[in-house]
Amino acid sequence: MNSLCFPKADRHVAYSLLNVVKSLIKTGKRKEAVIYSYEAMTILEVCLGLEHPYYLQSLALWTYLQNDSKKSDEELINLTRYGDNKPINISKLLEVTTPQLQQLAIDFLHILGYVALDKRRVKNVFMWNLPDGRERQVTFENRDVIAFYWTGIKDFILFISDNDGDENTMMFKQNVSEKALPSNRTIVYQKKGVMANILANDVDKSYVLLAINDANPASV
Repeated sequence: MNSLCFPKADRHVAYSLLNVVKSLIKTGKRKEAVIYSYEAMTILEVCLGLEHPYYLQSLALWTYLQNDSKKSDEELINLTRYGDNKPINISKLLEVTTPQLQQLAIDFLHILGYVALDKRRVKNVFMWNLPDGRERQVTFENRDVIAFYWTGIKDFILFISDNDGDENTMMFKQNVSEKALPSNRTIVYQKKGVMANILANDVDKSYVLLAINDANPASV
């Protein structure tokens, strides 16, 4: 079956927009480039799908521009250049169906992080190395991981886990480098009857603002 693409979402329009992004980056106008990178990303999503490397590349580009990340001009411009157009079947690699991929996040230019069901049918965090296709599980919780967040500290993530299905949450930090032990997680916040969440996360300045409803359980 041939994929359809809406006229206003022609992928060639996306390529033209990315050329504009490249020119703006070269002239130091990164803020102006954000909207063009966003439009290019949404077009590639419609035309090529979430599993296509062009879309993933444009997602990384827009994320870095939107967050004003400390990437060099060359690193950002490299994300406007496309090579291999072979679709990446994330679902097949993980042996799960697409709806089970709860969260995607790209770190640096090579790592795709996501929450998916493990062999025990528990949601945990996985990392996938895009260049060579290697994937590995990095959290081993017995209760579902609800979400995870990259931090400003290299190789460290924060993740939120369900507390015995009672709609309260626990927060942990973990080193997800390949050399780290799987059991190295550290409790950030864990209190019965309390929900912990992340209100803001500045990965460039390594600041995280937590929201905790210990004063008012009705608050989320």
